[in-house]
Amino acid sequence: MATYLDQHEPERPEDREALVERWFSGTGSSYDRVVAWTTLGLDGWWKRRMLATMPPSADRVLDLACGTGIVLERLARKYPEAGLVGVDLTQEYLDVAERKLRGLGIQAELIHGNAESAALTGRFDAVCSSYIPKYVDADTLLAHITPHIRPGGVVVLHDFTMPKTLVYRGVWRAWMGLLGTVGRRAFPAWEKALDRELVTVIQNTHWPRLFMDSLGRHGYVDVQGQRLSARSAMIVSGRRPD
Repeated sequence: MATYLDQHEPERPEDREALVERWFSGTGSSYDRVVAWTTLGLDGWWKRRMLATMPPSADRVLDLACGTGIVLERLARKYPEAGLVGVDLTQEYLDVAERKLRGLGIQAELIHGNAESAALTGRFDAVCSSYIPKYVDADTLLAHITPHIRPGGVVVLHDFTMPKTLVYRGVWRAWMGLLGTVGRRAFPAWEKALDRELVTVIQNTHWPRLFMDSLGRHGYVDVQGQRLSARSAMIVSGRRPD
């Protein structure tokens, strides 16, 4: 497998955690604004597409790398009677999510931990995640969560990808370059996350292919990839056989 973190040190799980801490420490309070602004509003549409890929009903749903609770809020509207569980590596983000969801009257179990190893209990009808695939090992993640997915349950993953055509790739690089200058000045807390290192991660990751292959190895069916916004993002999904 050839994720960015396999090709470029650090390789160990604890080093991946250190990378996330270095990039995102101190950014929880501004995350919702920044992710909307830096994606020109596309983040909301991508998340709507991700939820549209999920089943129309579910009793229990898991959101990996739930962050500030953006997806959990949407899941609560889609599945008002479902039990919701969110996992995130950053306690600061979980604190923001807890306050936000409590204020909206949404109940969710929030777990502080690594998506590849967090203590999970029970089984889920659906597991989703936005922006985590480029950071994790596909086989490790699926080996961890698959025993907790009911037959017929789905996995739906969304993240950035590098556009393929020269025109869109040029636009993408220009925008990322602008974020690396103007964006870092507008949001000083995001200086480390908006530097060239994040661009390198997105350029080098092959997460859609890696996850689609891994879903097949783990016995999932109906494995699909959806290209979004000139291939600047993708959704990959699969279903456990009934």
